Amino acid sequence: MTETELKFQVPAAQRSALQRAVATATATTTRLQAVYADTADRRLSAAGLALRLRQEGRHWVQTLKGRGDGLMQRLEHELPLPAQAGIPTLDAQRHAGTPVGARLLALLADGTPLQPIYRTDIRRLHRRVRLGGAVIELAYDRGHILAGSRKARVDEIEFELIRGPRAALLSLAVRWAQRHGLWWDVRTKSERGYRLALGLDMVPATPALRLRLPAAGVAAQAVGPLLQRVLAQCLPNAAEMASGSGDVAHRVALRQGLAQLSRLLHAAAASADEPDALLALAADCQALAAGALAGEADGADADAGVAVRGPVFNRLMLQTLALALT
Repeated sequence: MTETELKFQVPAAQRSALQRAVATATATTTRLQAVYADTADRRLSAAGLALRLRQEGRHWVQTLKGRGDGLMQRLEHELPLPAQAGIPTLDAQRHAGTPVGARLLALLADGTPLQPIYRTDIRRLHRRVRLGGAVIELAYDRGHILAGSRKARVDEIEFELIRGPRAALLSLAVRWAQRHGLWWDVRTKSERGYRLALGLDMVPATPALRLRLPAAGVAAQAVGPLLQRVLAQCLPNAAEMASGSGDVAHRVALRQGLAQLSRLLHAAAASADEPDALLALAADCQALAAGALAGEADGADADAGVAVRGPVFNRLMLQTLALALT
């Protein structure tokens, strides 16, 4: 199956308010303790797979996730395990017969064993809401990722579409992001865990794409796939800047991506019935690219980090995704 969700980091100043907003009468708190496994040569990670065994309260679940669109969708196969004494054994064969499982079993066909790489210990405050014909789960996760003696804090909220239109998920995410100062983070816990295990403070910038941009007047629907591709390039760089681990290469690549988004939005606006909204998004792209992301003085990367954590950038990214999916 495919998992559809958006994840946001929570600023320290907003944590108490967000906790209160999620913790209504229908909310539940569950402790989630997971171990993520891979081969010694990290072949699962290289293939974009994440395999975990997680204790959810008193129950155990084995989950395999695969690389998705880099925005809001990932392949997922989740299997609740029968009740048993002690810790279950991780078994890759449980995912046989699924598309993502086929990838896993092919990687392990030579008999290479799995081993634990890192673990997570999370307390999840979660509840479901209904909006626009959709059911969406809010999950506020607080805890840590642990790899040997290294530890990284987790303080993030996920909005997962259980059923219904994706537009409702985006609408809810925009509302909460603006209200609580959240910033969109496309990095998964598994990505952060591997980086922690390997001692990586930074990953290389995702370079701008070489695109053949459409002529002005192209239909908005034709621009959608290109918008998604550019967003998938921009957002990893933005996450590095927002988290403080990015440098000038991430900032330049993000600035180049925003310039491409601006040109795509202008092209779509030329034939749109109501072009003003598209032109406003394009103007936001241009202003960010020419402003905080273009600095050359000392502290320019820190200024860029503030900008990509801010409401203008995050609203721009979410509204552009909404446009790309129409």
